[in-house]
Amino acid sequence: MSTIKSHWVEGMKTYTETPSTDTTIPNILTHESFYPIDLFTASLGSCITLYSSVISKKNDFEINGIHSEIKREMQNSRVSKFDIQITIEGSYTDDQKKIIEYAAENCPVAKSLNQDIIQDFKFIYKN
Repeated sequence: MSTIKSHWVEGMKTYTETPSTDTTIPNILTHESFYPIDLFTASLGSCITLYSSVISKKNDFEINGIHSEIKREMQNSRVSKFDIQITIEGSYTDDQKKIIEYAAENCPVAKSLNQDIIQDFKFIYKN
């Protein structure tokens, strides 16, 4: 199972980590060989973090920090499942949490996935 991490930092900028064999280079899409499936998974994580921040601003609050970690399972050379853990920093009302979670689960990339792909979301709030 591969893991991809995306972070929302400095406003709307995002960066994505993928595994690296070179320990002297940061793991920001810099390892010797990454595969298109890595980019596919990374695009989901980046979309989740960015879309959640955009939707929160449209609802008059800001996310202090958001981090996604995605593990994917493959079956017959296809993604069969994404385990998506979203960690959100800050204190939010129940209504704000619903907005964040709705945005994450309904970002354009997540909505574009084949319905056969299981998307298992887990949200963790850290104060």
